Amino acid sequence: MQIKDSQLLTGFRDFVGLLDEMWPEAQEYADQALSQLNPRYVHMYTSENDPPYRIDRTVDPRSGSFGTVHKTTNNTDGDAYAVKVFHNVSWNNNRQTILREIGVLELCMHRNIVKLVEAYEVATVPDVLYVVMTPWVPVTLDDLICNPDPLRRKTFPWFAAGMESTLDCAHRLMRELADGLAYLHDLSLKHKDLKPNNILLQHATDAHRITPLITDFGVSKVFRVGGATRYTNSTYEFLSLEQLNHEESSLKSDIWQLGCCYSYMLCVASGGSRAANTLCDSYMCQLRACNIAREAEHFKKALHQLVVYHEQNRPREKRMLHMVADGMLDLNPSTRLDIDMIRDQMASLQEA
Repeated sequence: MQIKDSQLLTGFRDFVGLLDEMWPEAQEYADQALSQLNPRYVHMYTSENDPPYRIDRTVDPRSGSFGTVHKTTNNTDGDAYAVKVFHNVSWNNNRQTILREIGVLELCMHRNIVKLVEAYEVATVPDVLYVVMTPWVPVTLDDLICNPDPLRRKTFPWFAAGMESTLDCAHRLMRELADGLAYLHDLSLKHKDLKPNNILLQHATDAHRITPLITDFGVSKVFRVGGATRYTNSTYEFLSLEQLNHEESSLKSDIWQLGCCYSYMLCVASGGSRAANTLCDSYMCQLRACNIAREAEHFKKALHQLVVYHEQNRPREKRMLHMVADGMLDLNPSTRLDIDMIRDQMASLQEA
């Protein structure tokens, strides 16, 4: 049996959550049931010529968690896709990890999350597994943040530091990313590794609209209160304080990581490369911990100075967006903004 209806699956998890309070063994039952509800189908092709995709070797690949992402083209219609190629599939628990990532992708149908096309293997190519996703997007939020100003103006002409349209774009990107994360959290899915390199920026060729997409679910998991977790199994730079201290595992760590992404986006919108470098130096320079949470005082001070203190253009909007990011960077997860609060504040800013 296979269930594709995400609302039904969410209702099932809510039911199991109630059982957890009454029956300690409920979660073991839930884990078994969920594994049956979501079979991970991996197609097996006979030879290398059978899959309807060809990797474009003229495009540099991107590194993802456990795999490498290439541009691939459909032989039938010429459409471009992304394919994540996993090697050494049979080593340790690699196959189980890959199947979990495929299982997460199977559940996700949201405009701000990449979509699974198919997963396959080739009989004549042992120990390799391919995961095809759509869309193919060659640029990430990390490119927008790290590119020097001249290259950013060429690659992202719609995001020029200090312009009013850039602030509007940053606000919309923040709002849509919050929508995507809310979708994941409604499914009790914890991404665990939100960072600029895992946020794609899709630019429609016939319009000036940019769509952010959350990608790379290699360390994602189904969240449950009190469940086992690998606290630091994600990018060190963006780990929350509770993850670093092995104190708590909750959906709020995703909020922290997205708040870090928001902070960089706002800095680049305000002051370009110089602002981004200053924010980075607040926790990455000599004698600093190279982790935002460990250097939260310096990071948040730099963020305020770069986004609010020296900003003359639309100061009210900048202050409100800064307040959202600041609330996401609360070191205490119990008082940190949750995803619904973030969306409400984004909506109120849009209406203002």
